[in-house]
Amino acid sequence: MKLKLFLIFIQVLCFSLSNAQNVPEQNVPEQNDPKKHPRHTNTVRVGDLQGHPIDFYLKHKNIDNVAKMFYKGEYAIYDDEGTFAIIDSVMTTNVETQPFYFFVFNRVMDLSDGSVAEFISTRCTQYIKTFPCQFLSRLKNTEYKTNVERWAA
Repeated sequence: MKLKLFLIFIQVLCFSLSNAQNVPEQNVPEQNDPKKHPRHTNTVRVGDLQGHPIDFYLKHKNIDNVAKMFYKGEYAIYDDEGTFAIIDSVMTTNVETQPFYFFVFNRVMDLSDGSVAEFISTRCTQYIKTFPCQFLSRLKNTEYKTNVERWAA
């Protein structure tokens, strides 16, 4: 009986290991591939935001993985769900994640054109109306690299 259980265990283990090797990597869609679209990929890095090291945000469980990938230069913006989700994130009410999303939003704004830029303009208006004090405070803060002309446009 013990031998049968041992053999079943070995079979299950071998099956699990062989399947684990066949799991495809989660690749970034072609339109978001930073190697193919470097002009739409973030290259600006900061050491900290609002007194927290950047790793605080990159390890934060409430920050979307696509936004983290974009920050690290692993995701190029495009007219797609992932990009629009990053843009929408600027409207978060989570005070811990707001600084990161505001930074990322500014980077997307600098790299965007076409329909992405149109979508951003609606979020700019909405953000200024919803968070006027945060906007004015962050506008003066050089760590955000805020492009005032793009916000105004």
